[in-house]
Amino acid sequence: MVTIQKDGPFSFNKAAYEVMGAPEAVELLYDPKEKLIGFRPVSLTNPRAYEVRPQGKNSATFTVAGRAFSKYYGIDTTVARRYAVEM
Repeated sequence: MVTIQKDGPFSFNKAAYEVMGAPEAVELLYDPKEKLIGFRPVSLTNPRAYEVRPQGKNSATFTVAGRAFSKYYGIDTTVARRYAVEM
């Protein structure tokens, strides 16, 4: 599962994080026609990289900053929303 948290950050459960290959960073992608958000694993040295961080010390949830991305594309973040991940 991936969650668009209130105010913009994205979070992944452990299964979603692992299916992406447990990346150190992701590139955020958006298809405005379909209104789909994508996450592509990338190196932290990539200029478009967003670091993936554990949400807490022993958490099985991982988070990515996304406020500016969501705001830029007009993605509603007034309420948290949860979605099943598709590869």
